[in-house]
Amino acid sequence: MPAIPFQQWALYTIMCALTINQLQAQPVTYIPAEYDTIREEVEIAPGYYQLIEHPAVLDTIMQEVTIRESSRILRENWRVTYQFTKKADADSIPGMWVGVRDTNCIAANPDDCVYQIWVPESPEYDVRTFKTYLGAVWDEATIDALVVQVPKIVEVRAARVERVWMPPKYKTIEKYVLRKRARRIIRE
Repeated sequence: MPAIPFQQWALYTIMCALTINQLQAQPVTYIPAEYDTIREEVEIAPGYYQLIEHPAVLDTIMQEVTIRESSRILRENWRVTYQFTKKADADSIPGMWVGVRDTNCIAANPDDCVYQIWVPESPEYDVRTFKTYLGAVWDEATIDALVVQVPKIVEVRAARVERVWMPPKYKTIEKYVLRKRARRIIRE
């Protein structure tokens, strides 16, 4: 930068001081700056679909279960017959003598009231039983039905998945924008 001579510098400084004094002496009106408030909505989160699971709704009901139907009684008629057969060696069946007390005895000595009987170890006769079916007839009586209450779980509403739209989220932002600059008006 070229050097400014002292005289020019002094002159320049004096002129600036006079200009400042003149400006301070004159009445000045200040007009403040004007701003506009702008409100703007800004999207914070985008909209999306959300899946909501709804569980099944169950209920317990009582259900009647028939175990046995009612019916009439069927009576069966049987004839039982016995067949006795004497064993071939019936005379030689082993056994033993057993003492039995006579209850009607009036003897003074109690040993006189005892008498002996022969008791074989196996029977003397073979006995066979035969059952013969004679038929069946309906009886007048009936058997009642047997019904019980059993709890049963039923589905009232099925499980489902619901797709729900979640709207986007917005936030309002205020901005101040300069409409007119501040001014200084000098009156003379």
